[in-house]
Amino acid sequence: PAQPSPPTLVARLPLEAERVAASATAAVPAARPVPSAAPLNGSAARPGADDVPLRELALAWFEARGYRSAPASSAVRPIEQVLRHRHDPARAYAFVVENARVSAERVQQLRTQARSIGLLRVLIVANGGAEDGAATKSKGVRLMDRESLAAEFGQLDFSVAAKIIAVARKRSNLPTTVH
Repeated sequence: PAQPSPPTLVARLPLEAERVAASATAAVPAARPVPSAAPLNGSAARPGADDVPLRELALAWFEARGYRSAPASSAVRPIEQVLRHRHDPARAYAFVVENARVSAERVQQLRTQARSIGLLRVLIVANGGAEDGAATKSKGVRLMDRESLAAEFGQLDFSVAAKIIAVARKRSNLPTTVH
């Protein structure tokens, strides 16, 4: 009996991507991408993502997992977006972009601000990176810097990662092809 398809787009994409990747690797074994962890310099694990703003990569990453963004009120800045899951609105994140290096103290400030507007989770995009362990003691905090996002992309099939990166590139008004 046929099983129902998974509820999120990304859950369906790997199945198709694996089929395409399997046929490509059968024809040309060297063409198969090697899943890689983040390089030591912290650049993205997938080609073409180095020049894409981290903010756009993180938003595309969460949207691929079923989250939809809505602008937050200017009264709650630096929270700029609220990300709600399309199937479970209770799974909502306050979305914050920090350009400076993020400290544990800053994580707590942002977590407190998110809770003050009724959000139990906060996603912090750390353009300047983060102190070691800045978010480890904070329940409901997801901190994404270039290195951690690269590790997430490294776990995906290449074609799925490429689609997410393409969405982020388009949103950033960057060319969608990389030479």
